[in-house]
Amino acid sequence: MVAQISALVIGACVTCIDPVLSQAIAKGPFSDNYVRRDLREFISAEAGGNDGVGFPFLLLAVCLVRYAETPENTVSMEEFDLEKDHLDPSKLGRFGGGVGVALKHWAVEGVLYMVLMGLSYGAMVGYGSRKLLNFSLKR
Repeated sequence: MVAQISALVIGACVTCIDPVLSQAIAKGPFSDNYVRRDLREFISAEAGGNDGVGFPFLLLAVCLVRYAETPENTVSMEEFDLEKDHLDPSKLGRFGGGVGVALKHWAVEGVLYMVLMGLSYGAMVGYGSRKLLNFSLKR
């Protein structure tokens, strides 16, 4: 099981190199002469979206590692259990719970909180910045 989770972490990290590779097509003198502008912008947007898709998978792997069942040969992990469980404040620790708890934390903390709140914050800041920029250009 640990090998599959490690492969998920590596895969989520490697997915994000696409913007570097796509810039060879979207930027430079070759693309200025032979690639249409709208296609270059689409390639850059797709590369940025690819980064956004890799992040939840990395969070899923971290949650699966964090809430994995305690190995049988573990004597005591109390000195490492310093982080509180945000969904259940009465619990302390990193181990235990299994896949169900890991998926619950991934959905609530990872997807709902980090991704959707980040999306809404980015939309608000982007909209406000656009209005401020248009106001400044008029003056």
